[in-house]
Amino acid sequence: MPDPNFEIIVDSNQALNGPNAQMTVSNTWVTASGPTDWETGYWWRSTQAVSDAAVFSFYLDAPATLTVDAWWTSGTNRSVAAPFVVYNSANQKLATVHANQQQGGGQWNGLGTYNFQAGWNHIDLSCWAAQGYVVVADAVRVHTP
Repeated sequence: MPDPNFEIIVDSNQALNGPNAQMTVSNTWVTASGPTDWETGYWWRSTQAVSDAAVFSFYLDAPATLTVDAWWTSGTNRSVAAPFVVYNSANQKLATVHANQQQGGGQWNGLGTYNFQAGWNHIDLSCWAAQGYVVVADAVRVHTP
């Protein structure tokens, strides 16, 4: 079990991530920055019915029950149902959480508490949501509940 202060933050700027955190996006995601982003900028992508996720991965040495939070910038052009999909290291889907990115910007927003396995687990922000909006991938935090 991780210590009570265990925390991994996966930032949208891969250069700021340690060896136990990785963030990847395809070339269809666009980089931007604003006054309420986490650290240095974020990625955004138009919503549409395709599988093209921003992937926030984190490595655990041992299984752990951890709380997942996400950080984004809010705006009226954001999806009201941005799909965050939680996976364990066996690539088993643990949950899909739809977040309203028109609100809650510039703060950590809870996505739930899950049982993760040792190895590379990941949280995917999908763009598969109602068209005409964007989803924002800025940072994901996992920590002891």
